[in-house]
Amino acid sequence: GLLPTLTRRVTNFDLAQVARRETDFAVVFHGWLTVTEAGNYGFHVGSADGAHLLINGDDVVKDVIKHGKQETAGFVQLPVGRHAIELRFFQANRYSFLQVDYTPPSGKRQPIPDTALSFDGESRPLFDSNP
Repeated sequence: GLLPTLTRRVTNFDLAQVARRETDFAVVFHGWLTVTEAGNYGFHVGSADGAHLLINGDDVVKDVIKHGKQETAGFVQLPVGRHAIELRFFQANRYSFLQVDYTPPSGKRQPIPDTALSFDGESRPLFDSNP
């Protein structure tokens, strides 16, 4: 229910581009993920504290409990094309950590390339922050 204190366009899920404090903040990334190969995609989200990844509005990774650095993974079938992607992240005390990777159907695990992420007038801002 909080209003964003900052809205900014970013190229990926890098907290260094958006965090204005070290503790007690939340970030919501919105945009599009374009895939060029149909199939089962694995998404791997490492976080300290919680993270929630949605593709086309569906839960893929849901890890919303405060914790130290850990990774959670989920899988989703995607056809070729553009898909809505949203990542909600919150950081409580101590240090913040966020890493988002994916495994394409015929590839190896890697960070989601910046070229696969985009923003346009049909989506909400790629980044919102609430301190």
